[in-house]
Amino acid sequence: KQPNIFIELINSLHKNNWNYVLGGGTENKAYNDEIYKKAKETEIKFLGFVKYPDSFKLYEKSKIYVNTSRIDSDGLPNAFIQSWLNGVIVLSLNHNPNNWLHQHNIGFCAEGNFKKLSNKLNYLINNPIELEKMSSNAIEFSKNLFSNSNILKKYITLFQQ
Repeated sequence: KQPNIFIELINSLHKNNWNYVLGGGTENKAYNDEIYKKAKETEIKFLGFVKYPDSFKLYEKSKIYVNTSRIDSDGLPNAFIQSWLNGVIVLSLNHNPNNWLHQHNIGFCAEGNFKKLSNKLNYLINNPIELEKMSSNAIEFSKNLFSNSNILKKYITLFQQ
């Protein structure tokens, strides 16, 4: 997940009174300690490992989810779906499943370019109107594609055929 890149990203921002949270962790205690120390030197709150049921509370309080995963590590991350269902846009260093981020204006993919990611995040934290528009798009998109009622309707249609 490259939390060191997330920390570097946050350090590159014009903060604008936002809160920054880093979740996750590994079984490698030394690496976790290193990330915790780096985060502590910044304005980032490092949560460590977050249990799946607890993650929903974080998405409900968030505006932007930043994904810094390596290019070879993710397909369609569940975190993207959780984000969109909560109106949280996704900014990703490397991943843009099905080109949805751009196509539906529900986030941004920097295509591996750290500077592009930093610029877009800076832009959005300073442009609440654009952020709100993208958030609305994320809710509409995800409810149409991933909500339980729509999934059930698709199954019923499939079974009726």
